[in-house]
Amino acid sequence: EEQRLHVLYEFSKLSGCSLENITLEKLSELAGEVDSVHLIECRSNLLSLTKSIEDLNNSNRSLLNYSIGLVRTSLSFLDNFIYQEPLYYSNGRLCTIDKSGRFFSSHH
Repeated sequence: EEQRLHVLYEFSKLSGCSLENITLEKLSELAGEVDSVHLIECRSNLLSLTKSIEDLNNSNRSLLNYSIGLVRTSLSFLDNFIYQEPLYYSNGRLCTIDKSGRFFSSHH
């Protein structure tokens, strides 16, 4: 990165272009025919890679959001077994269970 910045700075001094305006497209316009073609190919490859990375990031974002939703649903499901909830037996009586998180069977 340091070398890239140094080359850009030197080119900026020689060409009179500001650092912000030096792009591969601009360099290809200023370069000779052979170098121009090479720089255009490099720019095209970099744009393609950037698009691929952006697509992968979007896919990862979707997967993470889906995974977080599954974790939240699982935690909500587990919370139902941890917190005290009233329980009605077949005889109509109300009974509460303790907060141990154990599953209770209706067969005694």
